[in-house]
Amino acid sequence: MKVCPAGAISKDAHGIVKVNPDVCIGCKYCFQACPYEVPKYNSVSMDKCDCCQGSGVAIGEDPYCVRVCKFGALQFGPLDELMELTNHSAVPVAQANGPSCLVLGTEK
Repeated sequence: MKVCPAGAISKDAHGIVKVNPDVCIGCKYCFQACPYEVPKYNSVSMDKCDCCQGSGVAIGEDPYCVRVCKFGALQFGPLDELMELTNHSAVPVAQANGPSCLVLGTEK
């Protein structure tokens, strides 16, 4: 993310945006720039979901939240496959940042 003066935010080859807490200076610019208000301040640095990669979940495996959701409300996978599940996004998609995730709805 260009707005980060420390270079603590990156997007990997799979589209997962990560915050490096060892580099983050806690300026909160990423929170202000994120159209989804995803990064959160944890009293030391910014933090956000990394799809459980920091907890040892391998690429291609579902993150823990998807695995344990007993209602099946969470889905994880390639954007094109997820968009086939519904006809629209419940949250407006900010095309400028090349989104890696969507909140999908089932009704307009």
